[in-house]
Amino acid sequence: MAIAGKETISNFVGSIILVFNKNFKIGDRIRIIMKKTYE
Repeated sequence: MAIAGKETISNFVGSIILVFNKNFKIGDRIRIIMKKTYE
């Protein structure tokens, strides 16, 4: 349960950083590479 909470908090903080960092503008193209890992 702690690991699931850690991932949720990490994703939330990451999205907050993206929103407030203003690195992207409307119309920008970004590439997201997602790697699935199961531990």
